[in-house]
Amino acid sequence: MESNEYYIAYFDVLGCKSYFSGNERFEIDFVQKLKGMVNTAVESAKSINSSPVLSLQADMHIEYRLFSDNVALYMKIGNSHLEFVRLLTFLEAISSAQRETLFSYKLLLRGGVVKGRLYSDDFFFVGKGLIDADALEKSTAYPRICLDSSIVNAVSELTSVRFDSPYLTRDGVSYPSKGMVLIIFHWFRKGICVL
Repeated sequence: MESNEYYIAYFDVLGCKSYFSGNERFEIDFVQKLKGMVNTAVESAKSINSSPVLSLQADMHIEYRLFSDNVALYMKIGNSHLEFVRLLTFLEAISSAQRETLFSYKLLLRGGVVKGRLYSDDFFFVGKGLIDADALEKSTAYPRICLDSSIVNAVSELTSVRFDSPYLTRDGVSYPSKGMVLIIFHWFRKGICVL
């Protein structure tokens, strides 16, 4: 088995343990919401993979792994001249899953997106990239999906332009507004939702 470089998104649902406090009605309601969230993430990946334009032009193939209240979406890094489109489309899939989970199922996600190495086949999924994505998720203080500097650098390299954004922040740095800021990385529509 060989490893490859991937874009990796790892996120989980916040508050999962609190739904399993012994009240079966709450547990069933949460499981239904969780199932809807998982279906949203999977359908987002499947729709991109089956897109005639993207699959022919940019060779999209987003893979996923699901376990408990955790979702991992990952895509092998290519060398196409459309790699920028591939990366932004991958981030769009994550954004869609985050947005739908919040607004349709009223569940908060926390996660991280990294560029890293994985060993992956039909049954096996492990590597430094997954460890880094998990560590980024655990270090994130608020319900949001953070981009690791490896992703920001990949976007910069692919566009040959460095960009700064007040919405790409590190924990501990002031945010552009008061209150909790939930970053929704959505490259083709509005980019931020302030709660």
